[in-house]
Amino acid sequence: MVDRGHAILMTSVLWRAEVLNGSMTSTQRKRLEDAFDGRNLVELQIDSRVMALAGEIRDFQRRSLKKDAMKNVRVPDAIHLASAIHYDATEFHTFDGAKGSGQASKLLTLDGNVAGHRLKVCIPKANQLRLEFSDSEDDDEA
Repeated sequence: MVDRGHAILMTSVLWRAEVLNGSMTSTQRKRLEDAFDGRNLVELQIDSRVMALAGEIRDFQRRSLKKDAMKNVRVPDAIHLASAIHYDATEFHTFDGAKGSGQASKLLTLDGNVAGHRLKVCIPKANQLRLEFSDSEDDDEA
């Protein structure tokens, strides 16, 4: 949908610290960064409002009396959720908490109510995007 202009993919700038790492070659890093040059891929900035909201999300969940509540929302997850709420995303896509995902997080349990904010938290309807990077000799060493 994003590639056809039917949706806008938004992600917190935090992705750079989570994804771009020393195991990538400079060519791989450039390809990934170039993907965000398109109109339908938007990198959301983190400011004090987003960080305050991230803190509220963590506090709300920690204090929740719900039996199966996710009590410990990790800081990066809280920042991504806060970014989605602050920038009015309609959905927050994640595999965290999906059966067989291997993820210990239970972000999917927050669907519909993220610290009192309405946000649909769901598994993407399309296949997960995988960026294939060749290991050819053309790639620079990181």
